[in-house]
Amino acid sequence: MTYEQASLFIDDYSAKLSEEDETKLDEWEAYENIYDEINDPDFREDYELKKISLSLYRTAIDQLKKEGKSLTELNDNIDMVVDKIIELKQDIQKN
Repeated sequence: MTYEQASLFIDDYSAKLSEEDETKLDEWEAYENIYDEINDPDFREDYELKKISLSLYRTAIDQLKKEGKSLTELNDNIDMVVDKIIELKQDIQKN
């Protein structure tokens, strides 16, 4: 699949979701936004964090969701995600 084909597929699927289940689309956008924010160099510098792997991010998000947090809630309070990441991997903080 080419980049253009993938982009069209994603756009079509997003349009379909917005018609059928807007909540899923909102959750996906929150998931992407949190990940982008967490790995922004300026953000990480503010929190004194090393680069966060996708697997660590997924684990933190999964655990927070099991605790009853929604992605949109986490997007509004990204500190909860940072705290969970640090809890899971304490050496993620720069010394």
